[in-house]
Amino acid sequence: MKHYFLITNSKKDLGFQISREIIKYIFDKGGTAKVMDHQEVTVQDVPKETEAIIVLGGDGTLIRIATRMESLKLPIIGVNLGNLGYLCELEKNTIYPAIDHLFLDDYYIEERMMLKNLGGKDPKEHLALNDIFFYSAGEQKFLHLNVYINGTKLNTYRADGIILSTPTGSTGYNLSAGGPIVNPKAKLILLTPINDHTLSSRSIVLDMDDVIEVELDSRSAERDECVSVSVDGDKVYMMQVGERYKIGRAEQTIQICRLSRISFLENLRRKMEQ
Repeated sequence: MKHYFLITNSKKDLGFQISREIIKYIFDKGGTAKVMDHQEVTVQDVPKETEAIIVLGGDGTLIRIATRMESLKLPIIGVNLGNLGYLCELEKNTIYPAIDHLFLDDYYIEERMMLKNLGGKDPKEHLALNDIFFYSAGEQKFLHLNVYINGTKLNTYRADGIILSTPTGSTGYNLSAGGPIVNPKAKLILLTPINDHTLSSRSIVLDMDDVIEVELDSRSAERDECVSVSVDGDKVYMMQVGERYKIGRAEQTIQICRLSRISFLENLRRKMEQ
């Protein structure tokens, strides 16, 4: 790889100082590179000769850029400029030797699955690399949520919310809510209730091809419950009582460029020790 497009979080890359140093390094090696801020960039801004996208910021920045740039089918390389991250492999002090390896085509690609909404009243398609979160949008904190798997009712949760997570997202909000960590290359869906008031519910591991429907129970109308739907941290939709919001695996995947041969478990141990 010799042609790169850098997308940076300018709040962490002040004055584009870090990204400009990386661009100089790439040019000195005979490559090409351009940079834009993560809040402004669109698919149309990426030059046609680009072979990989380098995202500077953190896991949150990478997740938003990955879904926004999904249609380009380009490998994405994450450089962590912030706090603890599980998705960004590189740090400021490892980016230059990593570029050397990229120029030699010494890397491999991990395909990461995503979730998306399937039809329903929400007119827009939303891709989630991490998770889709159902939570209270009203004064009542906990909700009555009916969950159906492939058309069969699983449970009525009395909880503060429900997280549907990809394997990549297992180390995100799912982990904070007590859900399990899974290998990001796995093909499955995690369902994790948040503060379930029955005290008997646990996370459930679902098949990657299962279709999940979340419904605001009719009892919710008596308590003026409202449900917001968040996709990778962005609020995208407000559900009505009796409405079912359908979620399933997306056909699209994200290509994460990896350079280290360190196993997922070894990397997990290192992150947890930080």
